[in-house]
Amino acid sequence: MILGSRLRLGLFLGLLSIASEPAQSHAGNVTWKGTTGTWTDAGNWDNGVPMAADSALINNGGTAQISTGTITAQSLSLGVTKTGFVQQTGGTFTVDTLSMAGGAGTTAGYSLTDGTLNATTSIFIGGNPTTPGGIGTFTAVGGSVNTGFLSVFGNAVWTQFRLATLTTAQVLLQAGGSFLGAGTIGAPDGKSLVFNNRSGLVSIRNGDLNIGGDYVQGASGTLNIDFQTINDKLVFNALNVTGQASLLGTLKTTGLSASDVKLGSSFELITATGGVGNTQFGTLTLPTLNDGLKWSVNYNAKDVTLSVVPEPSTRTLGTLGLVGLAILSGCKQRMRVAAVRD
Repeated sequence: MILGSRLRLGLFLGLLSIASEPAQSHAGNVTWKGTTGTWTDAGNWDNGVPMAADSALINNGGTAQISTGTITAQSLSLGVTKTGFVQQTGGTFTVDTLSMAGGAGTTAGYSLTDGTLNATTSIFIGGNPTTPGGIGTFTAVGGSVNTGFLSVFGNAVWTQFRLATLTTAQVLLQAGGSFLGAGTIGAPDGKSLVFNNRSGLVSIRNGDLNIGGDYVQGASGTLNIDFQTINDKLVFNALNVTGQASLLGTLKTTGLSASDVKLGSSFELITATGGVGNTQFGTLTLPTLNDGLKWSVNYNAKDVTLSVVPEPSTRTLGTLGLVGLAILSGCKQRMRVAAVRD
C-alpha cells in the first residue's frame, strides 16, 4: 500500500515537473548578441539557440562558429543592415535560405573549411537588380555546399578551392559578382547551369573548374584563366564542362607573359563534352607577344585552345600588296583591250 502510494506520488511529481518546463518552440526571429562564440551556446542569442522554424540573424559584427553536430534553422541572414559572419569547420548546417550582405553598405562573410552546408532553396550573396547589396564573401576551402540556387551579385565574391564541392541547379553571376577558384560544380541530375552575364566574372585559379552541366557566358561576362610558374614549369587552369559551353564576352589571362611562350605554344583552356557551339569571345585580353608572333584562339568542336602563331611581317604584307596591284593592273589592261575591240 505504502509502496503504491509512493509510486503514484512520484509519477505525479514527474508529470508536474514536465508540465512546468518552458516551451521550446519559439518560431520567429532570433538575433545573435555575442561577439565570437559557438552557435549552440544559448547565451550568444537573444532568445536561445535558433530552432528549425526560426529565422536567425547575425548583424552586430559577431561571428558564429559551427564545428560539430547537426544544426537546423528556417533561414540565416548575415549583415542585413550592418555586419555578420559564420565560421564552419565541421558538422552539418541546414537552412532553407541563406542571405548575405543584402543591404547597401553591409558586410557579411561565411567561411567553410569542412562539413556540410545545406541551403535547400537558395543562397543570395549581395543584393539584386532592384536593391544594391553590400560586400559579401563566401569562402569554401573544403567541405560541401548544397543549394537549389546561388546568386552572386554586385560586390559579392564566391571563392572555392579545389577540394570543395558545390551542388546546385544554377549559379547566377551578375553586376560584378565573381566566382574565384576551382573545384566542382554539379547537380544531382547532372544538369547544373553556370550563367555568367551582366559584368560577372569567373576566374579559374589553383586548379581546374569542373562543371557538371552547361556554362553560358553572356556578352558582358568575363572568363579569366590563371597561369603560374611552378618548379620552372608553366601550368594553367582549365574550364571543363560536361554539357555545352556558350562563349561570348571576354577571355582574359593572368600570370602569362611573352617570355613564357614561343612559336607553337598551345593551351587547351576549355573542354566541353556537349560541344562549344557557334559562339566566340568578343574581346581578348591577352599579353602582348614579341615581334613576329600573335595569339590565335581556336574554336574546335569540343574544346577551345589558345596558340602562338607567326604574324605576317611587314615585308610579306608589302610583297603581297605589290602582287595584288600587279594583278589588278593586268585586269584593268585586259578590260581596256576588250573595250577597244568591242
